[in-house]
Amino acid sequence: SEPSIFFLPMAMRIVDDDDSIVRDRARKTLRNLFARLKTTRKVQRIAQIVKSWIEGEDESLRVTGAHVVAIFARSDMFRASHAKAYIDVMLKWGFHCNANLTVAGFVAIEEFALRDPTVFEQTSLRYLLLTKGPQLLVHENPWVQLTFSRICGLLLALERTNENSIWTMEGLTQRYCWALCKQLTFIDVPEETFHQAAKNLLAIASLLREQIRASNSESSEVTLRWLVTRLATVSRHTSQVHSRQRGLEVLAALFGRFDRDFISRYGEHVIPCVFDVLGRPTDAQQDGLRGIAEAMQDHLVEHLGSTYFAKYQDHRANVREIQLQRKRRRAVEKLTDSEATRLRKERRVTRKREKRKTESANRRRQ
Repeated sequence: SEPSIFFLPMAMRIVDDDDSIVRDRARKTLRNLFARLKTTRKVQRIAQIVKSWIEGEDESLRVTGAHVVAIFARSDMFRASHAKAYIDVMLKWGFHCNANLTVAGFVAIEEFALRDPTVFEQTSLRYLLLTKGPQLLVHENPWVQLTFSRICGLLLALERTNENSIWTMEGLTQRYCWALCKQLTFIDVPEETFHQAAKNLLAIASLLREQIRASNSESSEVTLRWLVTRLATVSRHTSQVHSRQRGLEVLAALFGRFDRDFISRYGEHVIPCVFDVLGRPTDAQQDGLRGIAEAMQDHLVEHLGSTYFAKYQDHRANVREIQLQRKRRRAVEKLTDSEATRLRKERRVTRKREKRKTESANRRRQ
């Protein structure tokens, strides 16, 4: 029978149908259809139809074409030449307007990259990673963030031994780290986004560590130190408890992965994070933070010994001194500057009100 008789209606159902079950079954039908195609003529006929969709101006047909291409990439009919042809067309879309189109395109590119990792070199995909990568990781659409983060993860796994890796570029790597750390602070995103961001950050840290060991790279040392301090900032100064917990979890995984030398170099940046949780009273919401901080403290004590306690006490003394100075300044302001005192009270009331609203919204979502 003519494959297009089944192909066209099934392809339309993937995007147009409101029922997720129907969409899933349409995908399965297409996978079975591609698995049964035996002749080159039939494959070329369907390939021409799909290519006309993704090359056209109609965005709904582009989305449909991208979904079909992703299914095709998983089939036995896949060839490396197909990947180059489709990816170069999809990258011309720009990925800056229609979120559905962007997600569909990235899903297709991810499937091609899984089957043939050379697509990073043979297409203009590398240029996209160099120029638009950090912006796409913090895109307003959470599914764009996730799909592009997975593509970054594939490239990280591929370029572990590549001397010309994009991860050797100090400024670019730092921008990627900033964007991935930013993902840890987002609220309404899939949990998988956080897990993928954590995996990417750990992979980047491993690459930087290997570069430091191999060539004593000063730029890699600077970037790795910046990454640790940035994660510490997320763990300490983010208002959302879940964001602080994510930052602490990545830090704990980072310090659990590397050796004593790494911990002695960068441990001082983590001690304030541990103190903020263990050295101060916490509420029931922060029980998860406390468990992670206690595990980190045990790990630091195991590797640093008495050095950890000395630095911990130094930090606690500094915190107390800052608190005393703040109390003195406020006592003086209360007597000499009543307007500043009034504004400070208003800000405190506003912060409490916003905190109650956020907690109430989180309870309703749960």
